[in-house]
Amino acid sequence: MITVIVTTKNREESLRRCIKSLQKNDLKGVEIIVVYSGRFNNTEKIVHAYKCDKKSLVFARDLGWRKAKGEIVVYIDDDVEVTKDWLKAIKDSFKDISVAGSSGPTIVSKEEMKNRDVFRMNKGIVGWFYKKIILEGREKEVGKLCSSGMWTPGSNYENSKDTYVIAREQQRPWQSRAGLLRSARNNKVPISVDYLEACNMALRRSLIEKVGGFDLGFKGTSEWCEVDLAMRIKKLGYRLVFNPKAKVYHHVSCDGVFKARDNYKERMDNFLRYYFKHFKINWRFLMCVVFLNGYWVYKKIWKNI
Repeated sequence: MITVIVTTKNREESLRRCIKSLQKNDLKGVEIIVVYSGRFNNTEKIVHAYKCDKKSLVFARDLGWRKAKGEIVVYIDDDVEVTKDWLKAIKDSFKDISVAGSSGPTIVSKEEMKNRDVFRMNKGIVGWFYKKIILEGREKEVGKLCSSGMWTPGSNYENSKDTYVIAREQQRPWQSRAGLLRSARNNKVPISVDYLEACNMALRRSLIEKVGGFDLGFKGTSEWCEVDLAMRIKKLGYRLVFNPKAKVYHHVSCDGVFKARDNYKERMDNFLRYYFKHFKINWRFLMCVVFLNGYWVYKKIWKNI
């Protein structure tokens, strides 16, 4: 069985679209759980709903897998719209017993990119610093974690020539880089990655349980808690993969939990909690901390003008 978990808060229209898109998949042997706070109108008979009024989102995510019956637990956000064969692609990813987790393209439209910091802060001179220093010039790569601690947003771009950049260790001695990239795009084969997209993340339930679930020390919107969980599971000796066929569209909403994203102290606390668990301090990390704080100060001032 597969369990799909959707966490939601005051996004009834987005949630309705999300559930409707799920129904286009083959739901045989699939359990759908909604963990909600705030307003929720449970009109879908296929949904099991659980209320969570804890302040931090990580508690809702953790409650989801503990209620799940599926061997594979899949997390999506309430503002995500899945494609028709999304669930089939996820099942296919786990046929390999070495795979602990799977993700896929999480496409954000050009219009909706303005709602995400990772795209708003990559323009002009500031954008050059962000892409070249913080992301090490790897902005369009899929599923990579930089030494600064930041993740590359390559999976969020539609039809990018760099969308399926392969990990270098997967390149065969006789294969050119261009040939490997072309093969990945044409055959749409899963590739190894460093992390999983938070709103399109599938994991083996037994391994979530083995590492103790989510770290409940993350605060507020709990950014990085999903990356942290996936990395802890990967450290058990398993693979995380990106399956190009497990595609969703992320309609980045500015409602619900999004409104809590202006608590920059909590966001920085979450980043530092995640970073020090998995990385060693280096100059790119120090530049990243300065950059993020500077960006948030600018954003706060700009917002108030």
